[in-house]
Amino acid sequence: MRLLDVVDRFRGLDVRQRLEDADSTPFGGPTKLRMLRTLERIAEWMGGGDARRKAIILIGQGIDTGSSPVTRGAGSLAADTLELRDAMSRASGIAARHDVTLYAIDPRGLPTGEQSSIRTRFLFTDERFSAAIRREKESLRTLAEETGGFALVDSNQFRQAFERVVREQSTYYLLGYRPPRDEPDDRLHQIRIRVDRPDVNVRARRSYVHTRRPHEPDDVATRLSALLDSPLPQSGLPLELTGLPLRGENAGQQPEVVAVRVQPPPDGGGALAVDLVLTVVAADADGTVLARREVEVSLPAELRGAVAEHGLRVVSRLDLPEPGRVHLRAAVVDRLGGGVGSVHHEMDVPDFRSGSITMSGVALTSDTPVPTLATGPGLPSALPFAPAARRFFDARDTLAAFAEIYVQGSRRERRFNATCTIRDDAGEIVFRGPEERFTADTAASYRASLPLGELGPGTYVLAVEAWDEETGARVGREVPFRVR
Repeated sequence: MRLLDVVDRFRGLDVRQRLEDADSTPFGGPTKLRMLRTLERIAEWMGGGDARRKAIILIGQGIDTGSSPVTRGAGSLAADTLELRDAMSRASGIAARHDVTLYAIDPRGLPTGEQSSIRTRFLFTDERFSAAIRREKESLRTLAEETGGFALVDSNQFRQAFERVVREQSTYYLLGYRPPRDEPDDRLHQIRIRVDRPDVNVRARRSYVHTRRPHEPDDVATRLSALLDSPLPQSGLPLELTGLPLRGENAGQQPEVVAVRVQPPPDGGGALAVDLVLTVVAADADGTVLARREVEVSLPAELRGAVAEHGLRVVSRLDLPEPGRVHLRAAVVDRLGGGVGSVHHEMDVPDFRSGSITMSGVALTSDTPVPTLATGPGLPSALPFAPAARRFFDARDTLAAFAEIYVQGSRRERRFNATCTIRDDAGEIVFRGPEERFTADTAASYRASLPLGELGPGTYVLAVEAWDEETGARVGREVPFRVR
């Protein structure tokens, strides 16, 4: 549905904008060159992932490789055209090199409806724009087919196209090939794949460049930085990450309690390493690092059995300078085995000093005995337990929830109530926790517990709500979780 919404919201350039864009900048405007460079960077980022198939869906009206013959001479036109075509070839080549399939969708679709009987006249002939549109569509086909994808042009079957992308990305063969040359020649080589089955259509990349892939850096700090900078998480060592925003003790300080769970590689991929380096970073929307914590973990022998079964939970405290949207990223490197992993998480840190009553994040945990390591400066003493990084629990567990409630204004004592509820995926309340009444001048802690066997398997939402008896002001937080 989100992809269909993007198609519906797309607004391309009309005829007048095409003229202005083409006459003011080379080869139809800088936007298209930036788009190609963005494709290159995304393909390079995605190339650092595992061997699974990766794809980029490009929704746009393509690139006109021509130029305005009125404002530029023949020499300038040829130079612009060659430069743009070279940029297109480089973008598709980098995507193919990193095993990234490109699917191009022209959201203009197939024109429908009756045309107006009044035709608008322009200085340039309609044929010029017909040729430009033709070149734009051809550019989409070229970008997609060179990487083994397809382009949807002159069609309104967007839903079917996206369903086809899902099918192609879900079922495929991964073939390995070793060039006969020992040394890379940095040249483009064509690929032909033939099958002996009838009625089979083969979609695959058409070419490759025999070049040497960069070696993995040996330095742990460099590898951690590369993992944190990558927009795609790595799953070699599976990680789970959550954050619990709390009010700081000093003005302007917003502590963030971060819980990371490191799990053994799935499907018997090996035992969890005993010598890990874990880094957690909090950044703002512009990528500016607000806080950072690095942890070195050497597991003692007596914990290795429990860690192999339940994983390892690492809890740290990050002090953030101000409220707002926070991007959390965690990365881990196994110094002995070489395995790596990373995970991303986004959350909003509220301003705890605005309003008469505010609430921290809601921490969840269970009684599953996950080995836990607390690091960094002192964690808030009010925390009764280490928050769980995962949001699904076993039906045999007992779920525990915790939240802090803050009151503002005068220092005199205030009276307020708090309670929690659990709703199923149909919105029905299946559990109502105790309603507690507090009298406090700054903060109070709310806790509740529930045996999950009373719920049964499914998806639920736990909500904690508090309200001020004097002003009637309310505040609440919701946390989704699953019971298996």
